[in-house]
Amino acid sequence: MFLGVAVLAALMLLLGVVGYVVGASSGEDLDSNRAVGRAEGRVAGLQKGREAGFEAGLRGARRRGFSSTYPGAFRDSYRRAFVDAGLELPRYQAIEVSR
Repeated sequence: MFLGVAVLAALMLLLGVVGYVVGASSGEDLDSNRAVGRAEGRVAGLQKGREAGFEAGLRGARRRGFSSTYPGAFRDSYRRAFVDAGLELPRYQAIEVSR
C-alpha cells in the first residue's frame, strides 16, 4: 500500500517537473505571440471604433442637415409648382411642412 502511494507521488512529482519544463521553455514564444496578438487586437479595435464612430457621426450629421434644409427646400419646391401651374403664390411662411 505504502509503495503504491510512493510510486503515485513520484509519478505526480515527475509530471509536475515535466510540465514546468515544457511551460518554461515556451515562454519566449508566448511573449512574442502575446505581443503580436495585442498589436493586432489594437488595430482591429481601432478599425471597429472608427467605423462605429463614423456611422454614428454620419447619422447625426444627416439628421441635423435634413432638419435644417428640408423645410426651406420643401417650401421652394411648393412655390415653384404654383409658378409652373400659373397660380397665385402662397406666402412662404403659410406653407406647412410636415416633420
